[in-house]
Amino acid sequence: MVAETDKTALLRAIRENPLAALRAYHAGSIPPQTLRDMAAETDAPVRLFLAAYPDTPSRILEELSECEDLDILSRLAENPRTPKQVLLQLARHENPAIRGVVARSKGISPQTALVLADDPDPNIRETLAGNAFITPRVQVKLSEDPVPFVRTALLNINRLDDEVRRALLDDCDFCVQASVLLNGRTSPEILMNAADSDEALAQAVILKRKNLPEEVLGSLSLSSHHFIQMQAIERKELKADEQFGFAQSDDPLVRLRVAQRANQPEVQLLLADDADNGVLLALAQNPTLSAAAMTRLLAHGQTALQEALALNPAATEDVLLELSRLEDAHLNRMMATREQLPEAVLSAIMEQGDESLLYLLANRGHIGTTPPPAVLHRLAEASLPSLRMLAVQATNLPLILMNRLLRDPLPAIRMALVAHPDLPESLLNLLCLDEEPAVQQAARQRLEARRQAPHHSPEGQTTDDDNAHPPVPEEDKTEEQEETPSRRQGGILKRLLRKVTR
Repeated sequence: MVAETDKTALLRAIRENPLAALRAYHAGSIPPQTLRDMAAETDAPVRLFLAAYPDTPSRILEELSECEDLDILSRLAENPRTPKQVLLQLARHENPAIRGVVARSKGISPQTALVLADDPDPNIRETLAGNAFITPRVQVKLSEDPVPFVRTALLNINRLDDEVRRALLDDCDFCVQASVLLNGRTSPEILMNAADSDEALAQAVILKRKNLPEEVLGSLSLSSHHFIQMQAIERKELKADEQFGFAQSDDPLVRLRVAQRANQPEVQLLLADDADNGVLLALAQNPTLSAAAMTRLLAHGQTALQEALALNPAATEDVLLELSRLEDAHLNRMMATREQLPEAVLSAIMEQGDESLLYLLANRGHIGTTPPPAVLHRLAEASLPSLRMLAVQATNLPLILMNRLLRDPLPAIRMALVAHPDLPESLLNLLCLDEEPAVQQAARQRLEARRQAPHHSPEGQTTDDDNAHPPVPEEDKTEEQEETPSRRQGGILKRLLRKVTR
């Protein structure tokens, strides 16, 4: 509360800046008697402060309404305590700015609103139409306004009467109708009625809404207008019975839209026998396609369907194997671009493909660090250095391929072989005699590092365990018995451990 001794300071603050004083002295901070005493002041800043202050007595506000200062009158029109008869008087003011402030007032009375509803200035009527505090009677009157943007402004009211909203939906101006259909406060019931009307323009506007109730989309999907139906089907989450129904449509474009999104196996099988090639292709590209539907599509023998299935992420291993049996180089390359490729399919297409296919498979990451033996041999024998490098980097590189790569014409391949963790010491010794000085140096450094490593055992040393298991002749070895450096090193490590524990 402002004490009596602070009145002088209050008046000084008001005269310096009345708007700042309004921010500093909130409602309830100034005693009523102080406000009455201030009413005797005649200077404009004090009168402006009193006109805007929310606790100013009504009698003072009435007295202030007789002045001609537009700023003071505007503050009076905004003040929630301004008497209704004062607002009515201001609603007839000759200045449209004052009438506009009254039209926005939260304390506007029905009588004042009706006066402003007949205001000659359409901008005033538009402002009034957006006032959430006008009554349904005033809303109805404004919904019949001759100016379309006045009628449209009613849609800004949160509590707009439903009857008024329906009346605007039947407005003679289509822009007003479209505004109703696009308005976020329009009820699903009103949207449903408009969708059921089967009027193309109204349905097209409804489809412009970002979110639509499922029942409204269902109504639009049955529209007699083709372009409306297509858009609705694309947006709707089709139920099983809807998918089945649309899959039997006489319109191939409708069936095509269903084929793109059908997730019911029975519907997919139905569409897999469709007479329209466009429908079949859309189905072949469906990422939820079942294995049975894929098999039926393959039976058509169409190249376009085979290519679509080769790229379909839902394609099963059996389907991909069936495609590989066609021995089509183009199909094999398409399958090579897949994110995942089963090992059986990989082996099948590699047996048919050339080095360009190998390179594509490697580029897509299908050839890892432990490729199948058949793939590994293809890589080691390739003419492309990048493919032979993949062979050198394989962790399961057998001794026979190490011997082959030891004589590779590219020094970089031999250099990479030096770093292979399973390279036998005998081959490392041969690389120490390599014609390339850099390879020689790398091999010698690797050999020296091995000899200095703990638990090093020279090659050729035998133990009782070795004699207990004599070697198998090379011509009698099976694939499982084929010696690899990793197995040899594993055996040496076991024998060393046994010696240490004896």
